[in-house]
Amino acid sequence: MNSVNLIGRLAGDVQLAFTTKGTLVVNINLAVDKGLSKSKKSEYEATGKRTADFLACRGYGATAKLMNTYLRKGSKIGISGKLMQDYIEVDGRYYQTMCVIIDSVEFLSKKDEADNDSNFEQSFAELEADFDSMY
Repeated sequence: MNSVNLIGRLAGDVQLAFTTKGTLVVNINLAVDKGLSKSKKSEYEATGKRTADFLACRGYGATAKLMNTYLRKGSKIGISGKLMQDYIEVDGRYYQTMCVIIDSVEFLSKKDEADNDSNFEQSFAELEADFDSMY
């Protein structure tokens, strides 16, 4: 079974792209807290160790459009998806990486933290209609 569920905050803004077939894609880095005790967290911070893991995540289609519209650096989200092996090329050499492919996303930031939250329900309904008409 390949199933991943994570809660974290965006470590940077959403990066928007398109596939060669024109499908909308977003790439994010999700900072997921390691769940350390207060004393362990203080110890990690004092020694310069990270208290969170940073995970590459990718969403497609309507999910990508929704994420691009409403998320920004620091937004708290919950995602469900699957782990995918990926490769990157640096100076002619290929390196293996892992990426979470997002199947669903839930916005967890407080209402006053979201820029366009008042229009969220209407926009989401429009997004679903656009996505349904594509298929």
